[in-house]
Amino acid sequence: MDSTPLRLCKNIRISRHKTFKGKASRGKSSTGWFYGFKLLLMVNHACEIVSASVTTGKTADIQVVYPLFYMNKFKGKLFAGQGYISQFHRQFFQKQGCELITRARSNNSIHTL
Repeated sequence: MDSTPLRLCKNIRISRHKTFKGKASRGKSSTGWFYGFKLLLMVNHACEIVSASVTTGKTADIQVVYPLFYMNKFKGKLFAGQGYISQFHRQFFQKQGCELITRARSNNSIHTL
């Protein structure tokens, strides 16, 4: 489970972009700022897309995960990006029967994986 930016244009051209005006927004990813949307995908062990969502660029990934999770009721292990590291999220998914596994951040003293 992770998200990727869907860039509509280069940052310098944001003010001139008219196609998705009012729908797209600025967002930040691990590679920097962008203007557009975010695509969040959940795939299974066979790399088949189980769930997908497109949101504005400024929407936090974790806000989209809960509705997708409730629609599909996943069980087992859930591998996610570093944006999902928190004790709250770990406990939430654990109560639902799903183990959340994330890569540890470099500034984190407790390594998850």
